[in-house]
Amino acid sequence: MNNITHISSLQSNVVNFITKGSPKLSTGLKELDMKLYGFETGDFVLVAGRPSMGKTALCIQFALGIAKKSEVLFISLETSGVQLFTRMISHLSGQSFYEMKSGEVSFENVQPFISKISKKHLYLYDKSGVNCEFIKNVLKEQKFDCIFIDYLQLLGGFGEGYERISTISRNLQSIAHDTKVPIIAISQLSRAPEMRENNRPRLSDLRESGSLEQDADKVLLLYRPEYYQKGDNLQEDDIGCAEIIVAKNRSGATGVVKVKWIPETMSFKEYNLKF
Repeated sequence: MNNITHISSLQSNVVNFITKGSPKLSTGLKELDMKLYGFETGDFVLVAGRPSMGKTALCIQFALGIAKKSEVLFISLETSGVQLFTRMISHLSGQSFYEMKSGEVSFENVQPFISKISKKHLYLYDKSGVNCEFIKNVLKEQKFDCIFIDYLQLLGGFGEGYERISTISRNLQSIAHDTKVPIIAISQLSRAPEMRENNRPRLSDLRESGSLEQDADKVLLLYRPEYYQKGDNLQEDDIGCAEIIVAKNRSGATGVVKVKWIPETMSFKEYNLKF
């Protein structure tokens, strides 16, 4: 009962909210920020898509930008820390990730970017056995301004299938809201987009994944037409194009943000920028 307070106690917080705006972390993509208002205090955000759409790449990009000034934890349950670091170097340097994997890039070309990343407020955890209780304990022991999870379905939890994912989803939402720390979790989608004529994902594609659709404050769906449309079916405007579909946004607008996909560095850029 100690958490019950009179509404008047919120006056100073409301004044700050109105005059200074909600505390937020930039995505690094201006048009996306205009829709989302960035990642806000206590947000539970899902970045979802079918395989090979660039979910991890987008979250790496978000994390690098936020870690310039804020403390960021990136929990990777699928990719090793070394590979994540290498992908970050590729993103910042413009060197091909695949050439780096093959040992074709000289140390001199990437050394400045290794140093730059090493100075960021960025922490990685790439061990298995992570569950919601682990995340809660981490936040008790160390202050973070934002947490990324790659990916949600690999988190430990009780039960099976729908019930298990629903429990994880509700727990992550509670942790984000209670600690005021935004949690951005990557999520898989059902196979439903594969059955559609244009393969574009929808919010309803999360419905087979427990209560994710209901629990998330914001849902970003990734779609790359070029992945599905081959040969004569590929429109010129879709070459190198990707869509970040803001399918749910409790505090702002929904809609589609077009971005450029750079496969060599696995990066997303503003659509109106020239290369």
